[in-house]
Amino acid sequence: MFLKKSTSKSTVKNVITHNAYADKSYIFKDDTFQPLNKLTYNTSNFITSYVNNKDVIHTNINISRSIPEEDIADILDIKAYEELGLDQANSYIISSFEVESSGEEREYHIFVAEPEALDERFLSVKQETKYLDFIVPAPLLYKPLY
Repeated sequence: MFLKKSTSKSTVKNVITHNAYADKSYIFKDDTFQPLNKLTYNTSNFITSYVNNKDVIHTNINISRSIPEEDIADILDIKAYEELGLDQANSYIISSFEVESSGEEREYHIFVAEPEALDERFLSVKQETKYLDFIVPAPLLYKPLY
């Protein structure tokens, strides 16, 4: 739950965030985010971005705990297609992670995206930097905050 401080040296020198929707980049330097004029390839950069909720489908899926570990990925894919009504003729990027739960069923958060939508949004960044280290879905707010 808590992260331990690593004793090994990190090769990451710069953290760069990129807003693919506004085509703006920022570098985390000297404990502040500063605008970055141009993205470039550098192996010491850690490049992160986010994907908007309109480009991702999110759901929760429950499966039995009796399912063997090697079958879980296939079952989650099948259930995602069934429960979300995805077109069988199309391919999708499906990502999941398990949520701690008690009881007879395991609960997973499922994220589904169309590869074409992600390519359209992130291809230019990928061409400039050669690699995106981390793409996270935008936060979901289910209730207004007061």
